Amino acid sequence: PGSISFITQSGSLGLALAEWTIDTGIGLCKVISTGNKADVDDVDLIEYLNNDPSTGVIAMYVEGIKRGRDFIDAVRRVRKPIVAIKTGRSKRGAKAVFSHTGSIAGSDEVYSAAFRQAGILRVDIIDELFDAALAFSCQPLPSGNNVAILSNGGGASIVAADECERQSLNIVDLTPETREKIKKVIPQFASNSNPIDTAGTVSFEIYDNIIKALHDDPNVDAIIVIYVHTTMSSAMPPAEAVVEMKLKCIKAKSRKPIIACWMGGAGTEEGVEILKSGCIPNYPVPERAVKALSCLIKHQEFLDKVKIGVGQEDKMGRCK
Repeated sequence: PGSISFITQSGSLGLALAEWTIDTGIGLCKVISTGNKADVDDVDLIEYLNNDPSTGVIAMYVEGIKRGRDFIDAVRRVRKPIVAIKTGRSKRGAKAVFSHTGSIAGSDEVYSAAFRQAGILRVDIIDELFDAALAFSCQPLPSGNNVAILSNGGGASIVAADECERQSLNIVDLTPETREKIKKVIPQFASNSNPIDTAGTVSFEIYDNIIKALHDDPNVDAIIVIYVHTTMSSAMPPAEAVVEMKLKCIKAKSRKPIIACWMGGAGTEEGVEILKSGCIPNYPVPERAVKALSCLIKHQEFLDKVKIGVGQEDKMGRCK
């Protein structure tokens, strides 16, 4: 079990995704199917989950919403992140929605505007829905959008940097002190500027020292750590370094999230298990890691905008 509650308008989809989350290690707290909402609807469930102590994040699969104004009012009272996928965007999809649950899909632009105004993070695909929910369930909300990227492969770090720009995240310049610390532990031909490329070296000591340096850099708000598997390296030492830093972050009550991306399939399994046990959100490709981090940042920006000022410090380390 975990802290993610999933509201779905499709019972079969909810059951299938519940099984999938078990395989992927995503911790669900509740799965609730609303169907045609004859008696209980989204408004009732949002109000219930807002007061549910075991729910830290709300994920939603939505085909249509009946009590629109009441729904938005209920969402505005919620202090927990809400991530939603709204279907029926196309003409064919809208017809399918009506025949499925009797819901009227409505104007997609209206839904997007209403969700944005209420602070709901709308995503396009199911992977993104649970990617974001996973990050919310076990990482703090960052105080800004300045990102540092660490990778043992240049290509992966470039992909991550490009996605950061698409998501309006800032690849920040590191302080001279941070760059000097990194320079001391990486090969001469490696890069100590952000994104950091260790040129294939992946020892515990190198990753540990670099992650610590990035965490201590006042310019950095969040860290993405990437491991690209090769036959000459092990996925375990860098994973152990990430988990050790996470434990130090919890002790220090740090607000800097650490997002992982372990690439390489079967060769990364042992490292991925270490990350799971340490409650580090891990993604198979850099784009998904960046998008998940972007959701954390956007939610904090929304809270700042409405002057709620509630962080996720109490959620740090929450991984059941």
